[in-house]
Amino acid sequence: MLNDNVREFLLNKNWLIKEYVQEYDRVISDLAIPMDSDFAEFQRFTTESTFSTKKGPELINICWFSIYSDDFEAITNSLWKNRPEGNLPQNFIPFSDTDGESIFLYDKINQGVYYVNELEMSEIIKGKFVPQWSGFKEFLEWYFDIK
Repeated sequence: MLNDNVREFLLNKNWLIKEYVQEYDRVISDLAIPMDSDFAEFQRFTTESTFSTKKGPELINICWFSIYSDDFEAITNSLWKNRPEGNLPQNFIPFSDTDGESIFLYDKINQGVYYVNELEMSEIIKGKFVPQWSGFKEFLEWYFDIK
């Protein structure tokens, strides 16, 4: 569960949904992301389709993009199926835009967050890259400057 500081920040921004969206649960379930993870809670209960700060690429709500756009499928296909340098394991979930040279990835197994470029993705495939954030909550605190 998201901690009080993160939850309060999202509430103050009016970024938490007021009505439950059942389709969001389906997206999380289809990706086999633990429902009780911070990542799932953020994706299931935030109102915005994208979030941005100056700290990196724009974050995407994977639930919204999976339901209302083909963009998420295109991103996952480019990483999981069609990557010339080797396919990224499907436990790594992309959750940022891919316009820049780097991307944020969430590992649904160890719940770590990675900010990687193309070369570093190859290191992830080899199992030689550690997450920059040990959990999604820590990542959100950094990304949004939550104290």
